[in-house]
Amino acid sequence: MNLSAMESWWQGLTGSPKVLACVMGWVCAATFYYAFFEGRWGAAVGKALCGLRVVGLDRNPPGVARAWVRALLYVIPPFLPFWLVLGTNPKLYFGGSPLTQVLLVLPTFALTALLFVTARRHNGFSAVQDLLT
Repeated sequence: MNLSAMESWWQGLTGSPKVLACVMGWVCAATFYYAFFEGRWGAAVGKALCGLRVVGLDRNPPGVARAWVRALLYVIPPFLPFWLVLGTNPKLYFGGSPLTQVLLVLPTFALTALLFVTARRHNGFSAVQDLLT
């Protein structure tokens, strides 16, 4: 999909409930993926390939409900600033300069990195979402 096709797709969604449906669909799909695989078996595809597991204090998979909360804490906060700006003015992103686009996406990476400031050897390299759930 080229940029002009993406712009016209987004403009067709702007100002309609379709935007909310798309965002909520993405959030539901992403959190379901992590919640199901990590809650049931302790690892989604990437973690399984790297030999990592998500476990509770009893060293068993945390369960789907706890993994779902963990996934929400990982998926929503980093993208919140981006969604707030796009929700109020999507033309700012798509019609803006490349610098504007980078500045709108940068907080996403910064907030994702902040989720891991708690990772230390003594706590098993647990991130914020791990410690809260």
